[in-house]
Amino acid sequence: MKDPRETAIRYLTMLSLIPPAPGKIAITTLQAKLADRGFEINLRSLQRDLTDNLSAHFSLICDDSQRPYRWSFSENAFLNLPSMDTPSALAYFLAEEQLRSLLPQSVADQLKPQFNSAKKFLANLTENGLADWTKKVRAIPNGKALFPAAINGEVWRNTTEALLQGKQLNVIYASRETGKKRAFQLHPAGLVTRYSVSYLVARMEGFDDLRHYALHRIHQAEVLDDQKAQIDGYHRLNTLTCAFINSITLAFPNRNNRYNNSLIEDLIHQPIARAS
Repeated sequence: MKDPRETAIRYLTMLSLIPPAPGKIAITTLQAKLADRGFEINLRSLQRDLTDNLSAHFSLICDDSQRPYRWSFSENAFLNLPSMDTPSALAYFLAEEQLRSLLPQSVADQLKPQFNSAKKFLANLTENGLADWTKKVRAIPNGKALFPAAINGEVWRNTTEALLQGKQLNVIYASRETGKKRAFQLHPAGLVTRYSVSYLVARMEGFDDLRHYALHRIHQAEVLDDQKAQIDGYHRLNTLTCAFINSITLAFPNRNNRYNNSLIEDLIHQPIARAS
């Protein structure tokens, strides 16, 4: 027995694909568009749905003067349907995890209802191949996976807002080597995510070069609303990654205690994830 929720979602998808008059859609085209969205249905059943089920409740018009039949809404019909469909829901579901460390917090907050709607939409589909796609794909990291370094929520929000608005930041930052905290002023240029760590690429007040600052080592971040970030002379898209790579000191295993301490510090902030 078919799940009534899936039937209802298919009906909504069908209605969203039918144009208002004078536009028309051939029933064969409607069938193909439904198949693209993961709903397989034969022409006879589709015609029966339109004629017997949907036409009784919606202002649908069937042009049977030619084959295949063509369908449209009456010219004065008003129908406000949800924009979520199976491909959109699948894209939102898969994108959420990848975009989490790249979107400004204000944008992520605005998208949260769509992300949640996508999860609920897919959960209600039991016989749709696209909805089952999330169980068939995985992104595998190169090597042993590490848990993302924990970032203070307020730090993330203020950092992304400063970057979005082109403002300066006052931060309290903990040194990687000593753990000592100190305050300074930054001119944000961009964000770089490398494996499970997110870095702010910025120019420190009083210096000309871009440097990278691990967000999990920023303990406080305050947006300076009245002070614009000064990043003149840098082309962000071309220099962000280069500036980040050039600022990294590569560490190689040796007997140096400083290296060992750095490795231990990395594993404290990014513990090795268990295999799932």
